[in-house]
Amino acid sequence: MPVTRPTLRSFAVLVLVTIAALIAAARPASAGVTERRAAWNERLVEELRKENADAVAPFREALEAQERKADEARALELFEKVNSLAPEFTPAMRRRAMILAGSGRRAEGLALARRAVELKGTPENQMALALVLVAPQQGGTPSASDAGEALGLVRRAAKDDPSDPDKHHTLCQVAFFAQSLPDLEAGAAKLLEIAPSEPESHVWAALAATMRGDRDAAYASLATARRLGLDRDAADRLTSLVDSTEPPLLRWGKRVLAVFVIWLVGLALLFGVGGALSAATLRFVRRLSADAGAPRAAGTLRGLYRAVLHVASVYYYVSLPLVLLLSVLLGGGLILAFFYVGRIPVYFVVVIASVVLFTIVSVVKSLLARARDEDPGVAVDLAEHPELARVIREVAARVGTRAVDDVYLTPNTEIAVLERGSMLRQLRGATTRCLVLGVGVLDGMKLGPFKAILAHEYGHFSNRDTAGGGVALSVRRSLFLTALGLAQRGAAAWYNPAWLFVVGFQRIFLRISQGASRLQEVMADRIAALAYGPEAFARGLSHVVRRGVEFEVHVNATLDEVVAKSRPLANLYRYEPEQKAEGGDIEAAVTAAMDREPSPYDSHPKPVDRVRWVRELATSVVPAADDEHDVWTLFASRDAIEEVMTTEVRARLAMQGVLVRDGDVAAA
Repeated sequence: MPVTRPTLRSFAVLVLVTIAALIAAARPASAGVTERRAAWNERLVEELRKENADAVAPFREALEAQERKADEARALELFEKVNSLAPEFTPAMRRRAMILAGSGRRAEGLALARRAVELKGTPENQMALALVLVAPQQGGTPSASDAGEALGLVRRAAKDDPSDPDKHHTLCQVAFFAQSLPDLEAGAAKLLEIAPSEPESHVWAALAATMRGDRDAAYASLATARRLGLDRDAADRLTSLVDSTEPPLLRWGKRVLAVFVIWLVGLALLFGVGGALSAATLRFVRRLSADAGAPRAAGTLRGLYRAVLHVASVYYYVSLPLVLLLSVLLGGGLILAFFYVGRIPVYFVVVIASVVLFTIVSVVKSLLARARDEDPGVAVDLAEHPELARVIREVAARVGTRAVDDVYLTPNTEIAVLERGSMLRQLRGATTRCLVLGVGVLDGMKLGPFKAILAHEYGHFSNRDTAGGGVALSVRRSLFLTALGLAQRGAAAWYNPAWLFVVGFQRIFLRISQGASRLQEVMADRIAALAYGPEAFARGLSHVVRRGVEFEVHVNATLDEVVAKSRPLANLYRYEPEQKAEGGDIEAAVTAAMDREPSPYDSHPKPVDRVRWVRELATSVVPAADDEHDVWTLFASRDAIEEVMTTEVRARLAMQGVLVRDGDVAAA
């Protein structure tokens, strides 16, 4: 009958020697095996006594030495002495054969085993010959002829005495070394039937399950063997052996999958925490009052936001290697799948490799990119605008913080503050404070509301909203640059894990950071209202929103006209387009902007709510004499500033390929 090779042949080749040692270590743990062995040895002693009584003593000593395993050399010497006294005593001869085969002297052992079978063809001698035939050797597994001969010998022995557990143990051992899975399963099944209480029976069942690839059954059998008394060290080594049979791809795949599951759970937790903090912020600002404890409660909430932002930032950088690994594994897996099916579509392989490469390049470049510290607008020399410098200092003193160092003008309608400087300078409090004024917002603005809005911006300095945050800013920059790189290289697609991560993490990060921004805005509103009165801030905020709508409509109409008709543009702010928006449309747009519901990703609460909240504050401030003066009175020359800003707009349009001619004001 031919030898059946199992599917896990490579596994058997690698662990044969280990298994032999484990089996040898496992079997003495069974009381049943020990008792049968002792009884059998006594029968052999009586048989030897009849042949030569003088050989009994060395035979007993040899058996004891062999049992200790470490004294096998001594056992071999004593068994040789026994055979010198009793030349045809085959039990000593076959034991010598097995010791020789186990110590690497297979040829000598095989000759002795065959000699024993020639003298007496007992089942025991035949099984010993079978074990020598399949004994592990340096060349790996036994030859097909040796394995076939060994299996034939043990099959006959087991068939002749089906109730003897020892013969089935030997059948299993030979079947394993010969890599005959059917024989191993048959022997293990028989052992479970006739000796279910012996741990060795379940060890063989575990090995059979391992060879057929059923690790769950192998673990179950080993658990039963442990319960029945299998030596703990042997059980642990066998369990490790079963662990090692798991295909590397599956083993590492499960570990990688577990890491990614934990990572996704972390992302979900961050998203949930961001949502919870946003909801807490809304609840807080709705009940915010003028009592002394409100700023302290807000400080606690801001501190929690700051901690979560730092955790999210660290999580982002920890996630990048995992995202790259996932991209590489997915791309490599798809390419390997093509090789597996035997058909390689070159185009798709190139596309997959390109996407993976572009992803790696985009992520690495986003990490290595350095932020350029550019001016946020056109710098203003405050010495040329002493009234502006006076108001800036006055508002800073009213709020109780350091005044801005630099002022920059932009063509738009924003009013904002920022701090420039390295992280070390931020920690030392030595940054350069900057005020950014959008020229478009100044038209029609009165000095009282302007001071209140400026006090709001100074409130961000007082609350340390602009300090630190370098890590969060670097995360935003990295997200933007990664997304930009992927989009420019055609890798911004649903099947790219890096793109999905960038889009998803951007939403998570915005949910957290913008919730913090909403709280910062409300607390800055509070500072402004307490400094210059709720009504002054309400007027200022409403003006900023209105000018945002009006200026956008004006700019769109103006640029459409001057570009379409090739007209010069000397002053964007004074130009009167032929087609003007209806007043009702603008009012509707302003109302919509004031009442627009913020999403979880917006950085500011609804303007109409901000106005209502400050008006609920129990405070009032005596108006100043210049509150109704026009903001433009703070500047030396309105025309010069507006023309400089118009030049900025023309330059920006030129960078986009839209050319707008200069011209004098009269022509405009």
